[in-house]
Amino acid sequence: MARLSLILIFVLGLSFIGFTSAIRWEMTFEGVSPFVAWLGVQVGMPDRTSFIELSHLHGMLGTLLFLLVASFLAFAKAQHNLRVARSIGFIAFAMAMILLVFAVWEVAHVIWPEVVPNNPVEANHDTGHPNDHFSTVRWSLRIFSEEYFRTTALTLTIAASACAVCINSAYRLGSLLLMALIIVAFVLFTYFYLSSHSELSWSFLLVPQVVLLAVLAIVMIDPNHADEPHLTMGVGLTLVAGLAFDLISSLTFGVSTDETYFDVANGHLSQDTLLIFAFFSAYFARFGVSVNPLRIWLHAAALSLALIVSYMPMMAIGQEGGMAGSIETGDKFGDLQQLTSFGFIGICVVVVWGLVMPWTSRLFDDRQPAKTISHHI
Repeated sequence: MARLSLILIFVLGLSFIGFTSAIRWEMTFEGVSPFVAWLGVQVGMPDRTSFIELSHLHGMLGTLLFLLVASFLAFAKAQHNLRVARSIGFIAFAMAMILLVFAVWEVAHVIWPEVVPNNPVEANHDTGHPNDHFSTVRWSLRIFSEEYFRTTALTLTIAASACAVCINSAYRLGSLLLMALIIVAFVLFTYFYLSSHSELSWSFLLVPQVVLLAVLAIVMIDPNHADEPHLTMGVGLTLVAGLAFDLISSLTFGVSTDETYFDVANGHLSQDTLLIFAFFSAYFARFGVSVNPLRIWLHAAALSLALIVSYMPMMAIGQEGGMAGSIETGDKFGDLQQLTSFGFIGICVVVVWGLVMPWTSRLFDDRQPAKTISHHI
């Protein structure tokens, strides 16, 4: 299953990069890009509508990749005979297949809008009726929102990361307690999200991330446990984004940042970026046992820097009122959008570097694979 998840990640990842490149082109240069204009002509939609559909499909592919990465990480750690990790992997893979069906459905709807109805997965659903507490409509809408799928992927990734540190009996109890904390946090998130769509709901998942980062810090100083550079840097970055930037926005902004680029960038940093770090944690665990640990740390640091360079300008655009999904934003904030695009190019370069590192290191390193201790839970 790990191999199948990896193949799907590469295939869908290339499609995701293509969609991201098209959106970056749209937001960096003035006017409408040739691709969006062509897409609008092919499907008979105005440029703005075709751009919104492109952004929505891009978001669905990103969430689908998140679920597949959670599956890949869990199955990679299941090499240590962790039954919990294997269960997490199957759950994440099953949800990824469900979302893949919805993504294909969305493509069919864009191509044949008069024949294929719109699929139920949207960026987020809000009925607009605050007194509609736990109604059937609210449940059926929000349970299929892209936001709920994405947060579920984040939860499964955190759970798989907890399995990553449980490779011997010394960490067994702590990992099981962390797993219980993750379940409680997700149940609370689900309750508040489905009942009120409150911004408070997502913050429950910050608690297990804090505990996970503390465990990863202990792993760093434990001579009997291999370091987890990507998980340590990834969880640290998502925590900074989730705690610091959310706190700053709530205290300093006089207006809501919803639907602005600040909200989009903060959402990516506090949730979605973890998928890249989790992927490379699993990738190096499976293929990079001969890589020098210092190189892995350098790669994790370079990836963090590239992500910051890519998303910090988007936060600045959001502070100035730049709205997400608006073609005009690229015309108004061209310089910042170009800086964001340079950051995206940097992310691609660092990703390629990480992919080839295990194979190039075999030409220069003589390091033997580290021994690990298997333990059933």
